[in-house]
Amino acid sequence: MKVSVLVKTFNHERYVERALQSVLVQQADFPWELLVAEDRSEDRTRDLVVALAERHPDRIRPLLRERNLGPVENFLDALARCRGEFVALLDGDDFWTSPHKLQRQVDLLDARPDLSGCTHDAELVDEAGNPTGGRYCSPRLPRVLTLERVLEGNPVPACGLVFRRALLADLPEWFRELSFTDWSLHVLLLERGPIAWEPRCDAAYRRHAGGMWSSLSARRRLALQTESYRAFARHLGGRGVRIVRRRLARLHLESALLHARNGERGAMRADIRRALTDAGWSAPRLLASRSLRRLVPLLVAGAVRRRPEGSA
Repeated sequence: MKVSVLVKTFNHERYVERALQSVLVQQADFPWELLVAEDRSEDRTRDLVVALAERHPDRIRPLLRERNLGPVENFLDALARCRGEFVALLDGDDFWTSPHKLQRQVDLLDARPDLSGCTHDAELVDEAGNPTGGRYCSPRLPRVLTLERVLEGNPVPACGLVFRRALLADLPEWFRELSFTDWSLHVLLLERGPIAWEPRCDAAYRRHAGGMWSSLSARRRLALQTESYRAFARHLGGRGVRIVRRRLARLHLESALLHARNGERGAMRADIRRALTDAGWSAPRLLASRSLRRLVPLLVAGAVRRRPEGSA
C-alpha cells in the first residue's frame, strides 16, 4: 500500500460526503486506501459513511467507534491502522479540489527522500462550500518549512499534509495530552526533516460555526496554544527555546488583555507575571512589547476607578 488517506469525522453530516467523494476521485498510479475514523457522531454522519463504504468496499475502510474517543485518540488509533508508506490527512468538513493531489505529492516525496512530508495551500470556503476569496497560507511562506518557522505558529492546513508514516511510529506521551493534533504533528515531523510547501491550492478549508477551532472562545484558544508551547518546550529542550519563550510571553499578555477587559485584575496581573517568569522575558523587553502598550489604558482606567473620593 503506497498511501493511506486518513479522514477524521465527527458531526459532519452536511460535509462528509463531499470530503469522501473528493478522495474517491483521485487519479493515481499506485495503490491507496481510505480510512474513515467516525467518532460516534450525534447526527447522520455514521449512516453516510457506512452507505459510501458499502458502495466502495474495495476502497473505504470505515472505523466506527463504539464510544466517542475525542479527536486525539480517534486520530492515534486510526494512524496505527494505516498501512501505507505515506499518510494523507483530511478532516470530514474539508475537501480536496484536485483529482491529481495525491499523485503530485507522492511523486515529490519519492523524488525527495530528505523530506519528512509535503503540503500545500488551501482556499477558504464558507459553510456551504463556496470560496470566500481567501487562502489559508501566507503568500510569504517559504517553500521549505523548518521547525523554527512552524514554532512561530502553525502556518499550513491539515488537509494539505502527506507524510512518511514510519517517521511517526513512536509518538511521545505528551502528544495524547494535547487537545489538537495538527500543529504537534508538524513539529514532530520537522524534527526528522523539512516539509515542502507548495502555494498551489489542492484543497478547501471550510470555516463554519461548528468547526473544532472556530467554535472555541478566544480565552480557550489562548489556553490551548499555551498548552502546546509548554509541551514543545519540554520535548525540544534547547532547540527553538527563544521562539517558544517569545510566543509564550505574547500569549500571556494577550490573556492579560482579555482579563483586563473583563475587569479581572488579579488574573491580569498573574498573566503579566507569567510573561516575566514562565516565558523568560526581562522587564525592559516586557515594557517594550506591543501587547503591554495595549494594556496600559486599561490599567490606568482601572486605577482611576479605584481611586478613593477626595484623593489627589
